[in-house]
Amino acid sequence: MEDVVFQREAERLPDRDGGVNIAVVFGGGTGRAEHALELYNSGLVEYILVSGGIGPYSEDRNIPEAELMAEMLSEFGVPDDHIWIENRSRNTLENVRYSMPIIINESFMHLNTPTRPILVTSRFHLKRTCGLFKKELRKARHEAPMLRSLIKSVYWSASPSRVERRMWKKSTKGCALVAKEFLRIVEYKLLGKM
Repeated sequence: MEDVVFQREAERLPDRDGGVNIAVVFGGGTGRAEHALELYNSGLVEYILVSGGIGPYSEDRNIPEAELMAEMLSEFGVPDDHIWIENRSRNTLENVRYSMPIIINESFMHLNTPTRPILVTSRFHLKRTCGLFKKELRKARHEAPMLRSLIKSVYWSASPSRVERRMWKKSTKGCALVAKEFLRIVEYKLLGKM
């Protein structure tokens, strides 16, 4: 189960030159936004796309996760025009599907340079997120071949989490999260979503 759920590498980051790096932060807690802030403050990313509506794991059932994360990033000094918001999604598949047009539009219309998305999520959630994102990117490239030169590669960086590859078996919560993630990966693969 561990090999199915966990991405082999916790991080795959691009060089600092050759394009604009965008952190794509998936809802699921402020720890992911804090990790994106670290990438921003280190100069590795120039823009942060926060993704998450009001879903089953939302901390506040009245405010979309993306808006809470955007507010936190703004409070810590990220300029508002460097924060992009996707606030309709309720699950990982919707995070990806609703974020892709924002990335394409902002990359093509405003940045006019190759962009490199860096997916930011928890380690146990990384493999499914990458699989979904790459599948949606292939679909978008098929529909609009010009995207091949605009978005060349996908990168990722796992935010620190209590559910790590070597530690998940030591807690009931870790076992439950990994088991759920395993089932979602199997389901998504069977349905052709990744």
